[in-house]
Amino acid sequence: MNETETRGRKKTNIQPASKKQAQVRAAQRAFQDRKRLHVERLERRVQELEAENAALSLANKSANTPAFCANCLAPIHAVPTQPSLEQMLGSNLLQSPLASDNMAYAFNHVVGMDSELETSFMSNPLLKSASAELSVFSLSSPESVTHTLTTSNPDDWLEQDSNGINEQQTRDSTTDKSAVEMFGPVHTEFARYILNTIPSLRNSTYARQLLDLFEEQASYRDKAKVQRSMIIFMQIWAKMMEHCTDPAERRIIYEVDEIFHEVNRDHMRYYYALGAKAAEKFAKSQTGSVLKHTAESESLRRTLHLIPSFQNAGNLIDELCVVYFQSSDPKWSFFRAGVLFEKLQDMCTTSEDRATFLAVLDNLKFQDLDRLHEAVSEMALEDK
Repeated sequence: MNETETRGRKKTNIQPASKKQAQVRAAQRAFQDRKRLHVERLERRVQELEAENAALSLANKSANTPAFCANCLAPIHAVPTQPSLEQMLGSNLLQSPLASDNMAYAFNHVVGMDSELETSFMSNPLLKSASAELSVFSLSSPESVTHTLTTSNPDDWLEQDSNGINEQQTRDSTTDKSAVEMFGPVHTEFARYILNTIPSLRNSTYARQLLDLFEEQASYRDKAKVQRSMIIFMQIWAKMMEHCTDPAERRIIYEVDEIFHEVNRDHMRYYYALGAKAAEKFAKSQTGSVLKHTAESESLRRTLHLIPSFQNAGNLIDELCVVYFQSSDPKWSFFRAGVLFEKLQDMCTTSEDRATFLAVLDNLKFQDLDRLHEAVSEMALEDK
């Protein structure tokens, strides 16, 4: 029997134990249906684009800009019609009061914050038209989105473990194979082209360094080397975002990042799984903690709560605040932040919410990444 047919929670005729459980299951099934319809629309769009591409090839026509880049390049060559991220993240957002401002939030660092997450809609960000157009160039991941949505049980989300990594990914992270050997090569060509068209990045090497590093780490069999490369990756990303200050240009980077995650889905899940393992290793010295309200933590907490997709993400947001502002262990903080980032990113149901989330984090300054890289390099991150 195919492994995908046996994965996840099995269908059952047993009635839900409570009304709340029934509502959650019904909501999840409805959400899966919406995802399926969305993918079907994308596939129809792909077929249309394939036909157009074939016609252009026969007519021997060429264009300076590939069709799949048009959606991403438009904000650069024209004034954006939608509010910029800078406006969306203005000072007014930070002044919006929340009813739960005076509450304390306790949780355990090691176990994680997934109790409330089980009642939320876990999903990957919805693909935009640009990602659909990429399929014309055969840049899709080995397992198609349609196959994932149509063969999975609507209740699969109930089987997620405390770190948000499914059993298959956990098994993959214990093998001696590299990501390239398991999933094939990383698709970076489209990202290189689009990022090189951004004015702020044309004369810099940040985009090339990022993509070269991701391709290189995907060939590593040594998990410790992959984990150390994560810190270098964030160093380069931070420098690139500091160099690119135009909100319209940043939005293009976020769109490219979303598409990159989709077409390299298996690589990204494996990448995050290795980061989660590092977080578990460094979590041995961590104890339970309570979020202490400071000006910095409140600013981050309120801003993230205003993102529509994060209505049920209170515990994850509070833990992220602790990771950024209260932890004394930079190694654990860095890798635990990656785990929380993946969970919150997966909760984003629109590209707009995901871009806003990334913009919020890019405005934060993580601890000294150079010092962190030296500390992690000295430690053995190999699995025991």
